[in-house]
This record gives sequence, C-alpha cells and structure tokens, in this order.
Amino acid sequence: AAGTNWRTDLEVYNLGDVMAQYEIALLIRDEDNSSPTIVSFHLHAGQAVRYNDILNSVFGFNGSAALWVRVTTGL
Repeated sequence: AAGTNWRTDLEVYNLGDVMAQYEIALLIRDEDNSSPTIVSFHLHAGQAVRYNDILNSVFGFNGSAALWVRVTTGL
C-alpha cells in the first residue's frame, strides 16, 4: 500500500537429531493454488538456514503470496 515494498525472510531450524526434508509451496494471492510451485530441501540435524526475500530468491516471484512449509522427513 502507498508504494511500500514488503519482503519475507524465512529461517528454518532442524531441532531433531536426524536429517530433515521439507517442502515450501508458493501460494499466490487470488490464484488457483491447487497445483502450487513446490521446492524441496534437506537440512542436517542441528542446523539452520535462512532464505532472504524468499519469494524472489527461491521462487523468482514478486507480488502477494503465502508460503506453506511442510516437513516430509524428520522433525
């Protein structure tokens, strides 16, 4: 609004003692999100990763959206 430019940073931490696998889905505002773009990642136990401006850096997207994070293996 009023010319503002929002960015979203996301940090993921694996607090478990095994490697975790997870997916992040991009849910674009006012779009049919029944088949969203999904990117898969893995993260070693006890490690963290930060995604700066995740919409652009991971998905190459600029606009309004939500993220869905789902753990597929591990904690």
